[in-house]
Amino acid sequence: MQNVNEKVPGKGLVIASIALAILFSLIVLYAGYSLSTLPASIFSNITKTYGQLSSLNLTGTDIIRLAANVLYGYGIIFLILGLVSIPFVYLPLYHNLPEKAIGPALAIGIIEIIVGIFSILFVIPGILMVIAWYQVRKFNYEMKIKASLSH
Repeated sequence: MQNVNEKVPGKGLVIASIALAILFSLIVLYAGYSLSTLPASIFSNITKTYGQLSSLNLTGTDIIRLAANVLYGYGIIFLILGLVSIPFVYLPLYHNLPEKAIGPALAIGIIEIIVGIFSILFVIPGILMVIAWYQVRKFNYEMKIKASLSH
């Protein structure tokens, strides 16, 4: 157990990472919904071009469904990562238990970076989480040294 008087660093970064992941996921989910409500006639030029290829039989509806499903999947993954960060990273930091937040913070940060590699905007929550992991790990290491020197 950590000393209650010392504040664990990285809480703000964790909160920012969680908020950005959830915000980005909601934006992408809304974009997927907006895309799925578009009429198929918007993609008529694309379907004419790809319709000439015999191996690809794409219609405007197929393109809309594919793009919307990709956006839905991407948004759901980031929403899950943001929500999973709350009990496994934020709450241990809130209760001054940095040793319990170190592993999940690194894992979630790396997963967010890997998943977000397709869009530079989505890498930001992962980078914030990895920076928070480094600060918490450093703080935990310093607390262990202080505890071992005091005994």
